[in-house]
Amino acid sequence: MKIIYSGRPAELLPKERTKLEGKLAKVAKIIEKRGEKEVHIILSQERHLHHVEITLWVYDHAMVGVGSDGDLASAMSAA
Repeated sequence: MKIIYSGRPAELLPKERTKLEGKLAKVAKIIEKRGEKEVHIILSQERHLHHVEITLWVYDHAMVGVGSDGDLASAMSAA
């Protein structure tokens, strides 16, 4: 699974990055039947609120998860 990060705080801490990629690996086991997939992760921050948007194309349909929280790790889990 190819993961592309973009957004304002594009760099995550190694611990947060490993946790997020571990969760995406679980999803990849289910959907990677027809080749490698790309995941786009968009990070943004508005004052004290972190927004995370995860977009994944599965069988020619876009799956989008959006999460917002004051804590970046909680926002990633929600998305």
